[in-house]
Amino acid sequence: MAGPQLPWHAAVAIVTVIAYSAVTLTLLFGYGMAAIVLSKTLLVFIAVLLFMTLVFVMSQILGRIDIVDAAWSLAFVIATITSLRFLIPYIILFCQSFTARLIKLQYLPFL
Repeated sequence: MAGPQLPWHAAVAIVTVIAYSAVTLTLLFGYGMAAIVLSKTLLVFIAVLLFMTLVFVMSQILGRIDIVDAAWSLAFVIATITSLRFLIPYIILFCQSFTARLIKLQYLPFL
């Protein structure tokens, strides 16, 4: 008798996430930007971790756990603002490099 089975849609989601991660890391290493992007991603993680830790401490002081639940939406806002602050110059650099390659290969002859 086999153990618990994984539903097909969960298996598809897992394979999709793994494939997406592989393609993303391959492109980052191919353009020589892996260390830069992954270090900035770590800074975003630290910003969210600090924010959620502060919210947790505040919720413990006030005795209200529901504050942490409400703070998750703000954590996404913190992550977005922090990542845009750190990653915009590299996103622009990547887009310029990619566009230059497309023009060189004549996929965008109008530019």
